[in-house]
Amino acid sequence: MNLNVSNPVGLPKPNKKSLNQSKLVSKYIRNKIKESHGMISFKEFMHYAMYAKDIGYYSGDSLNFGKCGDFITAPEESVIFGHTIAKHCANIIESIPNASIVEFGAGTGSLAVSLLKKMQEMDIQPRNYFIIDISENLINRQKQKISKDIPELSSLVNWVTRMPENFQGIVIANEVADAFPFERFIRADDEVLQVYVKADENKFSYDLIPAEKKLNNYVISLEQMNGKRLKNGYLSEVSFEAEQWVKNIASKINRGMLMIFDYGLSRKEYYSPDRDRGWTQCHFKHYAHNEPLIYPGIQDITTWVDFSLLAEAANSQGMKINGFLNQSQFIINSGIINELENFDQMDTKQQLTLTRQIKLLTLPNQMGENFKCLSLTKDFSPRDNDFVNGDRSYVL
Repeated sequence: MNLNVSNPVGLPKPNKKSLNQSKLVSKYIRNKIKESHGMISFKEFMHYAMYAKDIGYYSGDSLNFGKCGDFITAPEESVIFGHTIAKHCANIIESIPNASIVEFGAGTGSLAVSLLKKMQEMDIQPRNYFIIDISENLINRQKQKISKDIPELSSLVNWVTRMPENFQGIVIANEVADAFPFERFIRADDEVLQVYVKADENKFSYDLIPAEKKLNNYVISLEQMNGKRLKNGYLSEVSFEAEQWVKNIASKINRGMLMIFDYGLSRKEYYSPDRDRGWTQCHFKHYAHNEPLIYPGIQDITTWVDFSLLAEAANSQGMKINGFLNQSQFIINSGIINELENFDQMDTKQQLTLTRQIKLLTLPNQMGENFKCLSLTKDFSPRDNDFVNGDRSYVL
């Protein structure tokens, strides 16, 4: 059984600067492969490509969002996303004394700005707004944006490297879970094979070896839950790092809520028979494809999120599922109608901009259906629970 590197048709060519960065990252990974006797797991490859110090996709200085980058995120495109989350933050801050906010992976700081501005309008303020990010480049951009756009609130914002202990408040993670390095596997007739990466002087390629015990046992457990074995050649993924990340967050929360936004589905949907090529997805200059071994260090590598795995991880640390909605339903429930109150008083340009933003966030063929929100609570019941209407937590 083989797994070959594909050549995406129509992929844009990188410029000279990007190509040089990719060559630097490729050299770094080749050295790691040599140190590991000729091969590394796919998870290790992804870790080096995305997070190698100072040169990886997320840790270097070339990561960009929006039209000039590789992908678009909701808070970078519209303040509406932050406004809807602000309502839930206010609910918690009014209910829990000295409640704070933690945001993982804050991008350029757009969500923090729109959320804190909205809360200021509501005359509500968290004790602290913590940001946890690994990219020094993005942290610098966040600091600049926050000091420029909300200077009067900038003293609330603190950058930390880990989840605070004994935390009370709300934790927000938008498009974070999909970026953790993950394992890939293939089901063979008589065994589970783990995807590894090897290299020669010119390119990277795949190798398949019997899966390590943890991965093998996980695939067997999936098959037992489904009541049948995955078909021969079935390729998919699992993110043990995302699972551990949620466990760590949940273990540090004393009282409050965790909200995870990402594109994903339930375990049953994730490992359905017709998804036999998995959910790995790459982005380069807004071109989506599924080959992670090309352009290391200058393209985004992600996988869709198995929300059942994350819900179970949180539950193991005492959290309860408060709701599981698609992003469209979450935004509607959270009062998007309030954003339209002054629509008639807006000029045509403002009306068109707002309409475009709402479509991006809510339409099924945009972010509305594939993006989900998983809300989890510990020792806290929301006063106004906007997760009842459209809740699909029964599928998790």
